[in-house]
Amino acid sequence: MNEQNFPQSNRPTQSSKNIWIMAIFVVATAIIVGSGVYAWQRLNLKSTEQSLLKQIVELQKENADLKVTVEPTPTKLLDTAKDIKLPVVFYTNPWILDKTEKKNFEKKLVNPYIDYYNEKEINLITLTIKAPDNVGEPYEISAIFKDGSSEFLFGEREKDYNYWFPDCMGTCNLSEEFKKKYPEIAEFIN
Repeated sequence: MNEQNFPQSNRPTQSSKNIWIMAIFVVATAIIVGSGVYAWQRLNLKSTEQSLLKQIVELQKENADLKVTVEPTPTKLLDTAKDIKLPVVFYTNPWILDKTEKKNFEKKLVNPYIDYYNEKEINLITLTIKAPDNVGEPYEISAIFKDGSSEFLFGEREKDYNYWFPDCMGTCNLSEEFKKKYPEIAEFIN
């Protein structure tokens, strides 16, 4: 038998060599690129971390400054009772009254009431006004004097009402100044 010897090609050996070289090259490139990306990310992370730490320090400093400025400053207390302007007018629920209604109420009750008792030297200390929650209900008035108090109802919310007038036993002695300032009251009483 005739055996023929075919020369074996070096190609498979060379080709597997090339594959190994190529694989080593790819892995080496990946390692080098990966290391570069890793180093770059780490550097970036460090600078970001430093930047954030700097911002934290600045914010803490601002916060400390704010705490100092937010501290309430004591207001000047009244030195004596003479500093208080009497009578004190107090609305228990002022949000119910609009500006027009409050102005009308002060014109028809608060101002004449205060003027009358100041004129008589009865020493009105406080006048507390409770506006009713519902339209058409009367205002609740509480007056505190040096020697007593008085409570009464007056007018009706958001309705037309007359001026306040004093309850006098017999004739009311109104001063000329009061009569000029409140002719509606003087006319009603006399």
